[in-house]
Amino acid sequence: MPSRRRTPSVRRAPSVRRTLVAAVAAVALWATTAGAIPEFEAPFREYPAGVEAISLTHGDFDEDGLVDAVVAISSPTADLVFMRQNADHSFSAAGSWTSDLLTSLVAGDFNGDGNRDVAGLDQLGNVIALFGDGAGGSSGFAARSAPFGAIFLAAANLNSDAQDDLVAVSYILSTLETFMGGSTGGGTLTPATTYVTEAAPTGVATGDLDGDGHDDMVLSHDAVALAEVLYGDGTGAIASSLNVPLGGSAIGSAATIADLDGDGLRDVVIGMSDGTGAAVILNTGAQTFGTPIFYGGAAGSANFVVACDDLDGDADRDLILVGPQTYVLLNSGSGTFTVAGNALPPDTHNYSVLALTDFDGDTVPDVLGCGNYGATLIAAHGNGDGTFGFDVKLAADYADALVFSDIDGDSDEDAVTINRSISAVQTFARLGGAFAAPAVTGLSFPPSGLATGRFNADAAPDYATVISDIGVVIVMLNDGSGGFAPVQPYATGQWPIDVVAGDLDGDGLDDLVVICSSGGETGATDKSPAEALFTHSLLIYRNSPVGFPFSPSSVINIPGGCPNGAAIGDVTQDGRMDIVVPLTCTDQIMVYPATAPGVFGTGFQAAAVTAPSAVAVRDVDGEGSLDIIALSSSGSLATIINEGGAGFALPVEVPTPRLGQFLVVEDFDLDGNLDAAALSLSSVVAVHPGLGGGVFGAGLDFGVCSAPTDLVANDFDTDGDLDLVVTSATQQAFQYLRNVHAVASAVPADREPTFAGLDLRPAVPNPATGATRFEFRLDAASRVTVDVFDVRGHRVRTLMGASDLPAGTHTARWELNREDGAPVPSGVYFARVRAGDREATRKIFVTR
Repeated sequence: MPSRRRTPSVRRAPSVRRTLVAAVAAVALWATTAGAIPEFEAPFREYPAGVEAISLTHGDFDEDGLVDAVVAISSPTADLVFMRQNADHSFSAAGSWTSDLLTSLVAGDFNGDGNRDVAGLDQLGNVIALFGDGAGGSSGFAARSAPFGAIFLAAANLNSDAQDDLVAVSYILSTLETFMGGSTGGGTLTPATTYVTEAAPTGVATGDLDGDGHDDMVLSHDAVALAEVLYGDGTGAIASSLNVPLGGSAIGSAATIADLDGDGLRDVVIGMSDGTGAAVILNTGAQTFGTPIFYGGAAGSANFVVACDDLDGDADRDLILVGPQTYVLLNSGSGTFTVAGNALPPDTHNYSVLALTDFDGDTVPDVLGCGNYGATLIAAHGNGDGTFGFDVKLAADYADALVFSDIDGDSDEDAVTINRSISAVQTFARLGGAFAAPAVTGLSFPPSGLATGRFNADAAPDYATVISDIGVVIVMLNDGSGGFAPVQPYATGQWPIDVVAGDLDGDGLDDLVVICSSGGETGATDKSPAEALFTHSLLIYRNSPVGFPFSPSSVINIPGGCPNGAAIGDVTQDGRMDIVVPLTCTDQIMVYPATAPGVFGTGFQAAAVTAPSAVAVRDVDGEGSLDIIALSSSGSLATIINEGGAGFALPVEVPTPRLGQFLVVEDFDLDGNLDAAALSLSSVVAVHPGLGGGVFGAGLDFGVCSAPTDLVANDFDTDGDLDLVVTSATQQAFQYLRNVHAVASAVPADREPTFAGLDLRPAVPNPATGATRFEFRLDAASRVTVDVFDVRGHRVRTLMGASDLPAGTHTARWELNREDGAPVPSGVYFARVRAGDREATRKIFVTR
């Protein structure tokens, strides 16, 4: 039934619920039984290694030719997790290196055996080097005492030998200590020198600044406004030093070394935490430097990492300044820079670590990082123009809830939102792939929920919202031309937080269920505690048999339950519409059965789910009855199968990101199984593929904008599959996640279907304006054809005739033209790869 969720709130700190073994087994089956994979274009992807990440490093730790990551996590337990890169350039947890809590991770070959090692600082004040075994694990370790209060670590080659070395820096003692890597006994660390630095160092970078063949060091500081340059003597000791004044009271927080002006000399960059951006200090040779020039400053910005690589393909080194923002600074070629925007959505995470590396093998730098709120591994593919991923915004306004419907009768779906910042309902008329400026219906106080339905006798969609502050339900009847008749308020006498709409009594018109909280508490005094003015309840408003107005018909009291939304459907299979409610405070999914049309009896518990935050009712197992899907803010997605006779099976749960608040259940990959999309307040949408039988697989996590407030499925590009749209309270736009699922292909019945046999990756760039390319991988030698089709199924261009290709990764390129060379017009096209009896298709959007 049509309904929308309220403005999110986190009601308590939930506990973590144990998932069932059945769900884990189902996830393991996904790779061999799923016919298609729900996939969306998003700013970045997230891959879970734990709950909270604190550091990360990268490299090919299992020697398969792909860049992996090792992530230090602090929750639920301290661990160092090996995140293996898969053939499709996704990442998955594949083992643990140590159960110690390590920070400031770096990678290198510290024992000279050719394998990638990892080093970090532990909580006991030690430098730990874990020696890689070349298979994704560790074969041993070495430990040395670090300077007291050491919090910064860098890898270097200080003596030009076969082993990498380490530099540890203490903020508290203002000291630096070097450790030389060695091969004896499988690997050693030998202290070389201790050096007293300038006050309060905040970062360290290593590189050869004077061309003598071994690395030097640069330190940033927050107690003195300077960059400290330390020249190594080739043994791990310091030969000389140089301070470069930054001017004023500049507060340094990070350092990096790279040749920025193409003169063969490595230059210095100091990231600042005082809003001044980054200081670029060009190396002029003979241990001298030019005057620092600052770029990328913004009030309140802080840069705790400075990453450097050629981001736009012009053969010079660009910069990313990393903190709550990720500012991209593009190099002119001479060491001067312009700010080009954010690499990742701003304020989504406090990006504690970010590294640039070409993990997908297309010669374009990509992003690997980690952040707070559970973002244990973030990955974004570079586009080669200084941007990353697919950060597509639809210009709109701040929004706290969203529905799509044809409000103006022109046969396309417009957007209707509530905007708490201006206490209004806004309507955005659809203009092709964009929206017109909003029409605003002002309200007296901020609204808190939004539902759409048919409330009167005409065919136009109508709308309802609630206002907690004055305890009313607002009904807005569509005038047929995109506007509203005068709004109709209904007093509830309670504290309404949400509203859903559905035909409860079977008269063809939608009724309302208003969800009420115990908000509006009295203030506590020294004589009496705070008391709730209102009760947890559901208010039922039935529509008039002739169509509008509504009248309150009943109240369902739920003492102490904290109802958090509702879903409407005949889950008891008696022909009447029931109400399903998640009760956050009592960890229950409750069903309130209809005893007559629009009349409800005593509720019963369908399942126990920890801190449920949203529910949906859909037939997920294909048995003909409505099942319940429940999202938990503690980090699980539960399927509760309807067994008939008002009975339900025990919930089967799969992990999903914590702080989940919004749930959509639809068939995103068009394989006939319903999938589930869950939006977390941690700015990630987890899409769980339906595996059949009511089971959901492990989620694919797609990063979105900061402060998300709603999740809606809509075929925005009208190509036949459902896309996802996310609203935000902090940006005047909708985040658009285009559906680019891999199409299932027909496979002979005597062969087991396998997606791994032919893996077709999304086209890059997409949308395309000049040319685009896409990568496909074969698991065995095959005869391959590659064609492009238009939306009518007509072949536009053959990119590869029947060709015998070996197993491995291959690339096809399309210049956006026909066989005769004429350019194709803007529109939707399909790239199809056939390899033997296997086939895969991807959408390509052409914009001129």
